[in-house]
Amino acid sequence: MGMLDVQKRHRTIFRIRAGERGPKGEPRRLDGQLRVTSETPDVVDAFTAAYGGQRRAWGEAWEAYLPTSSLPVMLLPGQSLSQWWETYDSGGCLRRCDGVTETISDSACSCPPLPGRMSDVRACRPTTRLSVVCPDVAVLGAGMLVTHGLIAAETLPQAVAICEAALSAGQVVPATLRMVTHRGRRTYVVPQLEIVGLRLAELMDTTPALAADVTPALPAGSNDPADHADVEALRAGIAELGPEERKGLARAWVSEEIPPLGQSDMTAGDLARAGRLVSAAIDAQRQLSDVSQLRKIDDHDRRRKAANAAMREAGITADEDRHALVSDATAGATESTSTLTQHQCDAIVAAAKDRACGLA
Repeated sequence: MGMLDVQKRHRTIFRIRAGERGPKGEPRRLDGQLRVTSETPDVVDAFTAAYGGQRRAWGEAWEAYLPTSSLPVMLLPGQSLSQWWETYDSGGCLRRCDGVTETISDSACSCPPLPGRMSDVRACRPTTRLSVVCPDVAVLGAGMLVTHGLIAAETLPQAVAICEAALSAGQVVPATLRMVTHRGRRTYVVPQLEIVGLRLAELMDTTPALAADVTPALPAGSNDPADHADVEALRAGIAELGPEERKGLARAWVSEEIPPLGQSDMTAGDLARAGRLVSAAIDAQRQLSDVSQLRKIDDHDRRRKAANAAMREAGITADEDRHALVSDATAGATESTSTLTQHQCDAIVAAAKDRACGLA
C-alpha cells in the first residue's frame, strides 16, 4: 500500500536540449542537432549508442551532441506536461504563476500584463516542461525538455492532450519530438510533437474490437445440443474475421440489442440473429478480399505490360536479349515478366530506358 498523500512521478534522469551556451554565456541554437545531458555517463552513452555522437564532460555532469533534430518518444500518462509563467534570479524561482495565481506566495499573479510580458526580460517567462521516454534508447527512465517559447507553449499542450486521450483508451501512441527551425527576420527553433501511426478515427472510435459482452458462450442453463453447435459455429466464424470486421460485428451486435451470450435472458432467436450477423461479416470480408485480389492482379498486369513496352521501345525484342535484361535488372531473380514484383518491374523499365539512351 502506497502513501496516499504523496504524488508519484518518474525521476528525470536526462535532459533534451535544443541549444547551448556560448563562451560568454550567451544562448546559441543548434541546427540539425540535439544535445542530451545527464548526471550519469551511462545514460549519455546509451543515447550515443543509438544515434551517434561522443560523450564528454559538462561541468559535474555529462553531455553529447546527437546528429539528429528529432527523437522517437512516448509520453507518460498524467505526467507529460507542466506550464508556468516563471521568474528566476540567482537565488532561484521568484514567481511561478498560472496566469491567475502565484503559487509560491499563494497570491494573485504578479506578472506584467501579457502584451508586454514577452519583451521584458525581467518579467515572467513562459516555461513549458515536457516529460518523455525514448523507446529506442536503452534507458528505462524519463527525460525532460524545457522550452521558453510562446509558440511551444501554445502548441505542445494540444498534441499532449491527444496522446493522453489515446493512452486513457489503452492505445500506445508513437510520437516524434522534432526541433523545427523557423527562418525569417530572425531565426528560432520550436520543439514540435508529431503524432504518427494513429488516425483520428481510431482515437474517436471507442468500440472494442470484439468485447467480452459479444463473445459467444453457451446460453445459461441450455443443454440443447443444437445450441452447442450454433455457438461453436459462431466462434469459428468470428475467428475468421479481421480486426475491422470484428469491430463492425461488435457495433452491429450492440445496435441489434442482442444480449451477451451466456446470460439467462439469451433466447434461441437471439442466437439466430447473432449467427446472421457473423455470416454477414464473413461475407463482407470475403468480398473485400476478392476485390483486393483483383486489384492486385490488375496492378501486376499493368506493371508487366509497362515493362514489356519499355523493352520494345528500347529495341529489345529477341527473347535472349529480353531475358538477359530482365535477369540483370532483377539481379537474376527471374527471366520472365510474369511473376515480377513492383520494384522489379520498375527496375526493368529504368534499365530499358537506359539501354535506349545508350547509357547501359
